[in-house]
Amino acid sequence: WAYVMAVLVVVLAISSRVIEAEYLGLSEYATWIIAIFVGALLFKETIEQRWILLGAALCGFCVFVRTNQLFGMAALVAIFAFAGFSKKSLKQLSFWLPFCVFGFMVLLPLFHNLYFGRVFVLLPQSAGKNSDYSWAELFQVFSNGESRAKAIMKLREFTYTAYLNKGMGFSFTLAIVFWSFQIAWIISLAQVCRRRMRSLKNFAVVIWPLAFAIPAIPYRLDAYYPRQVVMFNLALGLAAFAIFNKMHQLEKRSSAKGNEPSWDSNLNTTAISPHSAL
Repeated sequence: WAYVMAVLVVVLAISSRVIEAEYLGLSEYATWIIAIFVGALLFKETIEQRWILLGAALCGFCVFVRTNQLFGMAALVAIFAFAGFSKKSLKQLSFWLPFCVFGFMVLLPLFHNLYFGRVFVLLPQSAGKNSDYSWAELFQVFSNGESRAKAIMKLREFTYTAYLNKGMGFSFTLAIVFWSFQIAWIISLAQVCRRRMRSLKNFAVVIWPLAFAIPAIPYRLDAYYPRQVVMFNLALGLAAFAIFNKMHQLEKRSSAKGNEPSWDSNLNTTAISPHSAL
C-alpha cells in the first residue's frame, strides 16, 4: 500500500496545478512536501521517539508557514504521541516532549512580534477578510436554501468537483489523484467500523483529515484554487493508505498465527513500549 500511495504522490507532484503553485512561490508547497514525509510515519509499526520529535517539529513548522493548518497538524502530533505511549506514560516528560516541540515552533511568530514589534499577536489578523461563510449560516443548512447552496458548494470545492474547467484551476491529473484519495478514504472509514479494525487509534487516523477541512469552512477556498484543498485531500490519502497498511499487517499476523486476530488486540491493553506506534 505504501507503493500505491507513492505512485499517487508522484502523479500529484507532476500535475500542472501543483507545479504552478511551486512556480508562483505559494507557501503551501513546502507544507505539502513536509506532510508527505511526516504522514509516512503512519505507515510504520514502530516509531522511535526521535522520529516523533522530528515529526512534531516539522508539523509545527508547517503551522509557522501556514497558520490555517494548525488544527490538522496538532491532531497529527496528538496521534503520534498517544499512539506511542501507554496510560502509565502520561506523567513522563517524554510523552509531552512532542507537544512542547510543536508548541515552540507554532509560537515562533509570537516571539518575533514580541521582540521586534513589542506587540502580542499570536495569529494573523487578516483571516476575517477571507471569510465568505459563517458557522451561523452552516447551522441553518437544513432550513435555509441559500445556506444549503453555499454548503454544497463548499463540499464540491473540497472534493475538487466545483470547477471542472481549466480556467478555474481544474487539472485532470490532479482530479484522478484527489478522487482516488477520496474513494480510498471512504473505504478505509468503512473498514475501521468493522469489528477487527475497530480501535480508538485507527478511528483517530481516519478522521484526522477533517481537522484540515472543518476549520476552513468559513473561508474562501477559490483563491488560487485548489491551493486551499490540496492538504485536505493529501491527508485523506495518507490516512486511508495507513489504514490499508494496518489491515495488511493484521492479515499477515493472522496468517502466521493461523487464526483471526481479535479487535481488542488493537487497543494495546497490555504494557506498551514508549517506542511502539500505530
